[in-house]
Amino acid sequence: GIEENTHAFIKAMKNPFTEIMAHPGRLEFPLDLEKIAYMSNKLNVPLELNNSSLCPEKGAAWDNCRILAKAIVKYGGLVSLGSDAHFWDRVGDFSNCLQLVQESGIKEEQILNTSLTKLEDYLKRRHELRPTN
Repeated sequence: GIEENTHAFIKAMKNPFTEIMAHPGRLEFPLDLEKIAYMSNKLNVPLELNNSSLCPEKGAAWDNCRILAKAIVKYGGLVSLGSDAHFWDRVGDFSNCLQLVQESGIKEEQILNTSLTKLEDYLKRRHELRPTN
């Protein structure tokens, strides 16, 4: 259920080898999205928002991703945007992600991959930023 899934997701976030948590908005694996966003910020583990989950054919995922995005704004966590393209013509398509970012109020500073320099800086410093316990 949702509690078990959330516990497992947070446990994975606490793993020192975890860099970014992907697909937190998936419907097939329901999570307490408020708690996930809170822990993402506390543990300094970014969450992925991916364009594929926001395609019109996956309509209900929008609702989950909206809840997640608003919680990310509330708690101030970091995100990574991905196209998660399953087809060649969608590689690099972030249009739905950008719409979600704009709707929810996620700030540019919260998005890791808006520049190569920002991403490289985060990757160099990520272990310093993570809590030790």
